[in-house]
Amino acid sequence: MIVAGDFNTYWGDHEIYLFCQAAGLTNANTRGLPSYPSRSPRKELDFILHSAQIEVNRFEIPDVQFSDHLPLICDFTIHEHAQRAA
Repeated sequence: MIVAGDFNTYWGDHEIYLFCQAAGLTNANTRGLPSYPSRSPRKELDFILHSAQIEVNRFEIPDVQFSDHLPLICDFTIHEHAQRAA
């Protein structure tokens, strides 16, 4: 499972931590890099969260200012055993 988007976690990291714990997800942004505001990023408001069966190969936040948020890029692998879990 992948859940991604602008979470507007203005109360801090604790909000997303509780969500990840409850859903069994991990943040692809392991270094907590900020993505907002794009002109001078100070907050991590955008997230790519994933289940344990997904391996993150590369995560980056390029300095491209098309929006008030910087874009997130995530390359990942879904392990074959995860595809038949249904």
